[in-house]
Amino acid sequence: PTLVSTSATSMSIRVTPLPVPQRNGRIHQYSVTYTQVTESGQAVLLAQAHTNVLIVAVSLQSNPQTVNLPGLREFSAYEITVTATNGHSQGPSSTILRGTTDIAQP
Repeated sequence: PTLVSTSATSMSIRVTPLPVPQRNGRIHQYSVTYTQVTESGQAVLLAQAHTNVLIVAVSLQSNPQTVNLPGLREFSAYEITVTATNGHSQGPSSTILRGTTDIAQP
């Protein structure tokens, strides 16, 4: 995934589908996982953690798609990964993408 834009409470990322030779079958869905982390990259304490999984439609077979990650905390760091699932199993996660939401304007 690549970071496209940020606001105080959301991020948009571009998800590019796996190349056909790497799919090992038809992709049924992509899962986008995003977790709030500290500035040093450590996961926020469980009681304060903000982790979500967003399922991306299977229309993401051949063209990149922009995915909005809503409901984030202002001026907070997040780690984002994408995982493909075919008819047999879930594949490995993508390289971790890191992004920070903006500070809200007064």
